[in-house]
Amino acid sequence: MSVHRFAAMGCVVEVGGATPREAEAIERIFQARDRQFSRFREDSELTRVNRKPHEIVTVSKTFGQMVERALVAASATGGLVDPTLAGALAGAGYDRDFD
Repeated sequence: MSVHRFAAMGCVVEVGGATPREAEAIERIFQARDRQFSRFREDSELTRVNRKPHEIVTVSKTFGQMVERALVAASATGGLVDPTLAGALAGAGYDRDFD
């Protein structure tokens, strides 16, 4: 069985058990999510939203759904999963991509 490897979101992702076409589709999903949600890309939707923390910002349907899921996860885990830690992460020195 072949394993498809690619870099995404600061990690090496390995896809096993998929056809080459399926593996490429999975890689495209990761690339799209990285373009949309990376804190380290100036052109990402997340960066655009984070630039205006005190304003109402129109977001894509996908972005809204992911924020909703993240907030549900935060509630379900008692805060162990928390999508609102950007300031704390930057304050701890995680203010740029690992590369």
